[in-house]
Amino acid sequence: MRILVVIMAAITLCAGPVLGSDTESRWWKTRKIQFMWGQWNHARVDKSVDFWDGTLPRELFRNVARAGGTVFAELRGCRLEHARFAHEFGLKYFATLFANSLATQPGGRRWVKQSGEDHWFKCPLDQASYERWIVEPQMEGLKEGVVDGIHVDWEYYGGRGEAKGICYCDDCFATFLRGRNVDEAVPEKTNRFGWLSERNLVAAYEANYHQRRFDMFTSIRKTIHAIKPDMLFSSYGTSFSDFTRAVNTPQTPFIFLDARHYGNDDRQAWWESYGTRFRQEGYLYIPGGWANALFGAQASQVSAARWIYEAAINEDGCW
Repeated sequence: MRILVVIMAAITLCAGPVLGSDTESRWWKTRKIQFMWGQWNHARVDKSVDFWDGTLPRELFRNVARAGGTVFAELRGCRLEHARFAHEFGLKYFATLFANSLATQPGGRRWVKQSGEDHWFKCPLDQASYERWIVEPQMEGLKEGVVDGIHVDWEYYGGRGEAKGICYCDDCFATFLRGRNVDEAVPEKTNRFGWLSERNLVAAYEANYHQRRFDMFTSIRKTIHAIKPDMLFSSYGTSFSDFTRAVNTPQTPFIFLDARHYGNDDRQAWWESYGTRFRQEGYLYIPGGWANALFGAQASQVSAARWIYEAAINEDGCW
């Protein structure tokens, strides 16, 4: 019991006053971000419904706010009733997307590997599929103003996720040729990388791919910000990428949830953390607090309460 009290005191100490209404401007600057994301569905009242579909009790959101939380991140998807509960108690609400659900979007182009092999992953430049995944499920909540952020988990669950490399599909390759005014037929899939290599165009093709990815995610961000200009993006399981660069702006900084606490040296001083590098890019940096590691599964030189306190005080928050 004493440990729990100390931990809650550490979180509350650095949390500051409860957030105000939705008219609040740049709320992430008013206090540390206590990003609360976990398997909330264990708290559902009706245990007879599917684990993923149960409505959470209103009291849960009150308790999260009382514990010092500032952001309530949905376990999966977007639940408007949960978003309204969160706002009722001064919390910001983030919908959650999992990259492993991207492949289940209907239709769309498929990723073609460097070898020419087709894969069931989506083409990483198929903007329509990404819009169906990122934008459409949140549209109602964005219009209502109760979705304050979109949190993306990029981890490969069950072997599913985003394509793991450059795409060589018909559309990607033909677009590259048109951009360079090359009046040639698109080579067969198995010959495309060789065609680029023979002409010393591999680097140019990769640069074009990353620029198009950046442009695609920028377009998606602008679509969302046209509805809710202060909405933020956050992610777990990624580092610097075309996505993080595209959704990070001075007005709406990207929130980076660091997963490296799984193996990070717990004796490392906070001023030597990864946070400095991320903040140089304008990101908000939040190191993670994995309960299994904090409470004995890994050797630790510091107490859980001390770790949470130091992380929250010296970084932009903790999760």
